Amino acid sequence: MHAEAILAPAGILEVDQGQLTLMFGRSHGTADFGADPIERCWGILENHWNGALLTSVATALRWAGSMTWRGIDPLVELLTASYETGVKLSPSQYRPVAQRLERSETLGKWSLVITPNTA
Repeated sequence: MHAEAILAPAGILEVDQGQLTLMFGRSHGTADFGADPIERCWGILENHWNGALLTSVATALRWAGSMTWRGIDPLVELLTASYETGVKLSPSQYRPVAQRLERSETLGKWSLVITPNTA
C-alpha cells in the first residue's frame, strides 16, 4: 500500500477552557512544528482510531474530529507550513522564549505552559 501522505499530529489541551485542539502537519514533526500546537495528544487519539483504516488525509482528519475529551469534540486543523529539519536556536535566541515557559514539577517535559508574549 502506498501512503497518500504522512501526518504528524499535535494538540493543545486547554484544561481551564475545556477545549482540545488537534493539528496535523504534512511536513516534519520538528520542534518548530511542536511549538505551533504545543502538546502532543497521542494517547487519546491513538486509542480512538485504533484499527481504523486511515486511507486518506480527509479520513484521518474526520476520525480525529470524532474523538472526544470529557465529552467535547476537538477542533481539527491541517497545517500547510513546511517545517525544515536541523533548525536550531542559539542559547541567546532561546533565552527570551525559555523565560515564558513553565514546566510541571510532576510531569516534567510532558507538560508545558507558555505565557503569552505581551510585547
